[in-house]
Amino acid sequence: MLSALYDFIFTYDIENKFPRKYPIVPYSIVAFYVMFVTWIGPYLMSKRKPFKLQKTLVIYNFLQSFINAVVAYKERLGQGDPWQKKKTQLHTADPPEDDDPRLECGPDPWNFAAQIDWEGDDDGYPM
Repeated sequence: MLSALYDFIFTYDIENKFPRKYPIVPYSIVAFYVMFVTWIGPYLMSKRKPFKLQKTLVIYNFLQSFINAVVAYKERLGQGDPWQKKKTQLHTADPPEDDDPRLECGPDPWNFAAQIDWEGDDDGYPM
């Protein structure tokens, strides 16, 4: 049991992981979730008073929105060009040769249109 859990967490063989190996697993998880939300949950909560969570949920939603805004700012706006630091480090010393593999930074991960290979080349770079 522990070896199966260890293999599931720490191996990178995605095709042999339990949810991918047996396609019925994700469907059964979704079916159980729908059953729980529509029948089991309301049956268990039918004789209980509802919690008063209005203020708690409002605070939680504002907190999550603030955290998401900070993360989005740091990742998208605060970081700028993700390859700029590497380019700056490369060009501060003696200029490397044109065929230096350190200069190949790859396509810009924020430019989603550049990820489309319009010419069908297999080099991994668009156009």
